[in-house]
Amino acid sequence: MADKHGTTIANVASAWVLQQLGPDGGWVIIGVRDTQHLSEHKDLLRISLDDEDQVEIRKVLDKGQPPEGCIWSHERG
Repeated sequence: MADKHGTTIANVASAWVLQQLGPDGGWVIIGVRDTQHLSEHKDLLRISLDDEDQVEIRKVLDKGQPPEGCIWSHERG
């Protein structure tokens, strides 16, 4: 899918998250290690995942198990 959109897997994942937020909007926090990665992150603004992409992503997500309980408890340890 990243190849299809001419970008990185991370950008595809970030684009998917942004599309899930809907018209009310939201943000994805992106970490840039150095300036070499800035052009990669600009790609995020042009990615539009189509229905086929959404179906393929859903197939992968359906194979996993979401964490149980408070999601923040995993971060706190």
